[in-house]
Amino acid sequence: MPSRSRRAFLTATGVGLGSLAGCTALSTEPPTAPPPTADGLTGRTVFVDSQVSVPDRVEFDRTNDTTAADIAVFAPSEASVEQAAVTLADGTPVAVAGTDAQWTLMQACRELDASYGLASSGWGAQTRFVAAVPRGGRLDTHIVVGAELPRDLPWALSETLSPPAQSCTAPFEHVELPEDVTRLGTARIRGRNDVAGFDRRDSVLVAADDDVTPVYVDTSATIWSGDAADGDDRYRADSVVLASEFDSRLDRIGPGSKTTESLTVADKSDTTEDEARQVFTPTTDAARDGFTACSRCRVVPDELGGRFSYLANARFRWRDPRLLRSDDTWGHHTPGEAVWYP
Repeated sequence: MPSRSRRAFLTATGVGLGSLAGCTALSTEPPTAPPPTADGLTGRTVFVDSQVSVPDRVEFDRTNDTTAADIAVFAPSEASVEQAAVTLADGTPVAVAGTDAQWTLMQACRELDASYGLASSGWGAQTRFVAAVPRGGRLDTHIVVGAELPRDLPWALSETLSPPAQSCTAPFEHVELPEDVTRLGTARIRGRNDVAGFDRRDSVLVAADDDVTPVYVDTSATIWSGDAADGDDRYRADSVVLASEFDSRLDRIGPGSKTTESLTVADKSDTTEDEARQVFTPTTDAARDGFTACSRCRVVPDELGGRFSYLANARFRWRDPRLLRSDDTWGHHTPGEAVWYP
């Protein structure tokens, strides 16, 4: 059972509550909307394990040589772990597609001498597409939810190789990043549901200091309206809540409460409980088409060690502005323990 503090945190962030239409957890159910395009695969070459199903209409060039591929796709299995690890060590991105995909990728990442993180360390059989991209001495990880395989495999690969750019709608304030920091990587959850789409990314940066080793946790969360995400055009972006709870001392949070030209930010954090919670609400039609909420937390662990973790959730909510009933909203959450290995 979680502690009283963690139970309160889960309640405050909406995890497990049924107050919204639509899913209220890290759902992996595929959307009913047609598959999105895979523009990021143009001119790319892909290695596909013989055990991985591909859609009838293949949208990429294929190779039997992982060293000649822009990305290699493996089936989940113990045998794939070593192959995936060797491929990552060679500098080639790796995806795993199929039941229990996350377990296979996690085992492969552990075999490398590289830092990396996962936005959610828990997984189930429904987590059917994950990937890792080498970036020098670190790995950037991707968890794709709401993809129907094999139909959406090209889209998931495209998202891995060419993630859309993010720009904070409300810039960071109150928490300045030091010049000398080490980035451990980026951990991402990209999702689609019945109405729209979202993209959460966590980055952890470590700074050396004379007395302490501060850790900076950057979270960005992009929400798209149904129309912008090839979903249900009745639904517009309504809010994003970014919430995190740390076992280490939380001493700074940004951007803080403010109102910009397009967003209202309400900082409801409680540093006495080492909890960060910020609510982002659009105020213009352009922002209701989509915006990116950004949060930066500075935490000071007693020691960094070989593992850094925190409990986190990004809550996305959409609204059909034509309805006044209680079921005019749709919510999607990405709760879980984010884990990082320096």
